[in-house]
Amino acid sequence: MASLTIRTAPGVECTAEVHMESGPIEADGLEPQIADAEGLCSWSWRVDEETVPGDGMIIAKAKGQGGQGITFTVVE
Repeated sequence: MASLTIRTAPGVECTAEVHMESGPIEADGLEPQIADAEGLCSWSWRVDEETVPGDGMIIAKAKGQGGQGITFTVVE
C-alpha cells in the first residue's frame, strides 16, 4: 500500500497522479478529493505486485494553486 496526504485550503479540489518509468499508474484510491475542514486531502492505493521496480513520481495538485512532485522508488 502507498499513501499521500497534502494540506491546502479547506474545500479545494485536489488530484494526485502517479507516474512510473513505464507510464502513468491508474489505481483505485487516486480519485480527485475535496480538502476537508483542515485543508487535508488524502489518497491510499495498492501498489500492484506486477509494478516494475524503479523510480517514480507522485504529482499532487490543488486546483488554482499549482502542484508539487514527489519522487519515490519502488523496490522488490
